[in-house]
Amino acid sequence: MPELFGQKIRARRQHLGWTQAELATHTGLSQRSIRNIELGAVAPHAASVRRLTAALGMDGTPRFQINILGHLQLLGAAGEIRLTSPMLHSLLCLFALQGNQKVGRGEIVDTLWADHPPPSVINLVHTYITRLRRLFDAERRSTTATPTLDVLSGGYMLTVAPECIDAGRSAAATDVACRHQARGDHAAAAAAYADALDAWRGPVLADAPSALRSHPAAVALSERRLTVALRYADAAHAAGDCGAAISRLRSVIADEPLHEALIAKLMIALACSGRRANALTLFESIRTELAENLGVRPGQELQSAHMHVLGA
Repeated sequence: MPELFGQKIRARRQHLGWTQAELATHTGLSQRSIRNIELGAVAPHAASVRRLTAALGMDGTPRFQINILGHLQLLGAAGEIRLTSPMLHSLLCLFALQGNQKVGRGEIVDTLWADHPPPSVINLVHTYITRLRRLFDAERRSTTATPTLDVLSGGYMLTVAPECIDAGRSAAATDVACRHQARGDHAAAAAAYADALDAWRGPVLADAPSALRSHPAAVALSERRLTVALRYADAAHAAGDCGAAISRLRSVIADEPLHEALIAKLMIALACSGRRANALTLFESIRTELAENLGVRPGQELQSAHMHVLGA
């Protein structure tokens, strides 16, 4: 029935955080066609059904995935793909950090060889590019939305669908959460922020060399994670679901152990969940650590959270 199919398409699109315009771009259909299909006003042709189900990952064919929110992870048709070459690993990390953006040859050389590039460096770059392309080509036979490596003037670009990289999925969920929060739907915002945070498995490119972990794109992703965690804590608190936020806040704090704003949010979430003693213990712990390791006292946000807990 057109109505049931349209409902499934709409639910899947919203789960991915896409607008109708974005789905139209991914499928080549018009936005008007997408709208009519979702409303059940038309019965889509078989070709349109194939396009929609493939774009939304509903056809049963596994998607190729590149995950960077934690250690680098490649997922193909048969599961995780291991890269045994450190150079190939670093090169893919660099491309994945800057998906759908040009990466110049100079940046590739600097990242892989720092100040000691060999005389054959250009040939080596070409060799590693060829190996990545062969990997993608092999997976393209059995996965959908497999990335491509395109040659541009002076460099290359990894072309990858946003839903095939965890940073893209997290960003889409964050956009959905922001829209819900702007409308005052705190429960829906908290759920979408939770989806955005759950895409993280640890620090960005946790198994990559320091040059990649400190890359501006990696730093920006880490900062976005902190922003999302803080907004999530506020949305969960406003929705009256502080308990659900505790484990996710702890997970982020494990990678940012001295982030006072996050710890303040966790203290409030603990207190609101009836765990006031745990909140006070947490404050004492961070106060001691700040004094012994940094020689400073808790900032205003932590102190305010402490007063809030004492008055709870």
